[in-house]
This record gives sequence, C-alpha cells and structure tokens, in this order.
Amino acid sequence: MGNTLPQERSFSSQLKDKTCSSKELSLYHSREIKQIFTNYRRESLIVRTSDVKKFVKNRKRFYETLEITLGYSIRSKKEINTVVSASKDRKLASRLCVSFSDSANAKDFREENIKKFSVVLNSQRNISTLSLDFCIDSNLTQEGSKFLVSALRSMFLSELSLSFTNCWNMPEEVFLTLFSCLKHLVCLSSFTLKLCRVMTLKLTGIKELISGLRGLRQLKRLKISDQRSGIGSEGIEELFSGLGKLKHISHLSLDFDDLPQDIIETLLKSVSVTFASLKYLISLELILDFGFKEKEGPDGRALTYISSGLQNLTSLKSLTLSLRWGLPSTENELNNFSETLREMKSLQKLNLRLFTEEFNDKFYFVFKDLKMLKHLSLFFDITQEIPDQGLENFFLTFKDMRALSALKLDFSFSLEFDKKVLHSLYENLKEVCSLRYLSLKIYVKKGLEEKEKNDFISKFGDVKVEMEV
Repeated sequence: MGNTLPQERSFSSQLKDKTCSSKELSLYHSREIKQIFTNYRRESLIVRTSDVKKFVKNRKRFYETLEITLGYSIRSKKEINTVVSASKDRKLASRLCVSFSDSANAKDFREENIKKFSVVLNSQRNISTLSLDFCIDSNLTQEGSKFLVSALRSMFLSELSLSFTNCWNMPEEVFLTLFSCLKHLVCLSSFTLKLCRVMTLKLTGIKELISGLRGLRQLKRLKISDQRSGIGSEGIEELFSGLGKLKHISHLSLDFDDLPQDIIETLLKSVSVTFASLKYLISLELILDFGFKEKEGPDGRALTYISSGLQNLTSLKSLTLSLRWGLPSTENELNNFSETLREMKSLQKLNLRLFTEEFNDKFYFVFKDLKMLKHLSLFFDITQEIPDQGLENFFLTFKDMRALSALKLDFSFSLEFDKKVLHSLYENLKEVCSLRYLSLKIYVKKGLEEKEKNDFISKFGDVKVEMEV
C-alpha cells in the first residue's frame, strides 16, 4: 500500500464489494469495530485517527500476523494526543501513514506537536514502513525536523516515503536535516521522494540526498517524482549523476511533470549516461511530461536519448515508458527504439505511451520477438487517424505472443474505428491460450450496442475483459 488511503467507505460495504481485495480493507466507522474483530480475519487493515482509541481496546483480538496501517491526517494537538496515547501499545502498527497539514490555527501545530509525534515513532519499534506527507508548508521548521530525524534514526525501517506538497516556503535546512539521516537507516530497502511545487530544494539539498542514498547498501527500490518544483537545471544534473552511482538499485521509478525547457535538455543529456551505468536494473519506470513544448532535447527529440540509455539494460524484466506531449516521435526514432526493445530478452512487463503523428504498425512487430512478455499495456497517443488495415496488421503480432497473460490497449486519444476491428482483435487473441485479462478502450463508429459489447466479451470465455467503448 502506498501513502494514499482509500476512499472512505463503511467496512460492510467493502465486504459486499466483490472487487475489493480481501487483503486490504479499511476501517472508518467505529460502530463496526467489535463485529470486525470478532468475525473477520484480514491480512491488512487501515485505521483512521478518529478510530484509534477503540482500535487499541480491541487490539488483542487481532491475529499476530495481521498487518496494520495506522494513520490519516494530523492537523491539531487533539489528533496528536490521540496517537500519543495509543502508542503505549508498542505493537500498535507495522505500517504508519501520516499526513501533516497546516490547520486553521497554525499555532496548534508547531515544534511541540512534532516532538510529541517523534515520541510515538520512538515507541513504535514494530513499524517497518513509514510514510510522511507534508502539505501546505505544514509549519515544519528545522528544529522540528531534528526531532523527526532523532526518532527515525532509532527505527528499523525497511520502507520510507517522504512527500512534500505545496511547501512553497519550507526552509532548505529542513530538507538538509531530513536527508542527512538517510545514511543511518541501514535497513532501508525502499525509498520514495515526492515533490510537488517545492521551490526551496536546490543543489545543496540534492547533494545531501544523493550522499544519503549512496550509503544505503540494502536499498533496492527508489522512486522520485517531481511536479513543478524549483530544483533547477544544476539540481537535475546532480540528481542524475548521483543516480548513476547507485549500482545496487534494482527498481527505479522517475516521474517528472511539466518540465521547464532548460531542465528538459539537461535531463535528456543525462539519461543515456545514467541508465548505461545501472546494468543491474530489473525494473524501470520513466514518465516525462513535456507540456506543450516546441522543443525537447538539444536536437528536439527525446526518444533518441532514451533509446541510447536503454541499450545496456538488457536484464530488464519490467519497463514503463511514458512520453506525454512534446514533439511526436518520428518513424526513424521508433525503428531505433524497437531495436533496443528487441535486445531485452528478459522483458516480462511492458507499459508504453509514445506520442506519434502516424500509426507505425511495423514498430509493434517487435513484441512477437519478446518471448517472455506476459503483461503488455499500450496507450496510443496519435495525432492522425489510424487506418483499419494498419490496426489489423498490428493485431497479427498477438498470435506469436504465447506467454501473454494480460493485455491493455487504450485508444481513447485516437479516432473512431470500424466494428470489424473488434472481430480482427478477437480472431488473433483467441489463439493466445495464456491470456487471462484484457482491457480495451476504443471508440467504434456509430457506437456499439450493449448486446454487441456483451457478445464480444462472452467470446473470451474465462478471460476477464474490461471494455470501454
């Protein structure tokens, strides 16, 4: 589970919902607590702050293997005191997910409350996963961050997530203090950093971040996302230079949204060098949103740089690549990229979103050469109409994908198709015996009757089909 809690729903309604995982149910209504503890065994549970007291009273009814996520939003002294009181149970939770938001009365949320929360962390040695979300400046000062760091250093965390949203004026010293403790979290195997409209994290902070990450020999999973923050071109260059030195990383996720032009050029220059040195990566996610830019890299093309960087990652098992907006990829770029993909013999999961002017059916022929590919997700962001014949040629590749178990095709950004396209898709997929899941978003000319839709779905038998037309 990530640091975002599910939508608030009663526990009973979740049990009735067949799509709700039995492993991840959320407790939001106190009146249901006794019934839950008495009748249901679940592997994980989320408890909202307002329910903590009643949760603690019934804690012993839980099975020892139960995984508990405690948290939601802390905005006042009252909520802090509730968690402090509950922390007397030293096995209160194994996962802690907390959002710090600026309250209506900012005086209620200063170093005093951060210090109290640090006491909670110090007492909860059972916590292995911690997620801290700082929103709207949160009144977190350097002194408050020192309390947090002191607590973090006493914990045995395997997963840590730090999120900063709309923290326009948070002092850079806060980031320096928090990042300085990373190298002391020697058990950390997963780290996530999310930045959204953070304007005070500069080159010095990035250097401290990289320094901390390089000291984590157990770190395998790293996720960094940046949306409209003020890291700057020098910060991006330092970040990618540092990432290239994390030789032990096996899972890397990078998400950059609405990039300024100077940062785009710096980032693309760094990509090929950085990825080339991470030869032990088995999972890579790269999401770049260029906005409506007339230029991407120094010569205007992003996919060229990315293809170059991916050439040495022949051990990848999972690849997600999403290039939103910017300049459309050319036929020559797609051909070079297909050759890069063809060398990834171990690839089992592929998720692509590429921006092109025309539908290049020859590019997609590369999939039949990926013999181990089990999961394929394609988002077609194409400016011109896709010819039916080109689409049918593309569908022919599925016949040779014998390992394919999950397929997702999204044509929602494309024009309408003739109904015969659906027939062609089925005729090619029916020979893929391993297929268990199909997701399809497609616009059909003159629409599709409900009966026609149901008839199409029923043809796939035991395959789970989700269809949007």
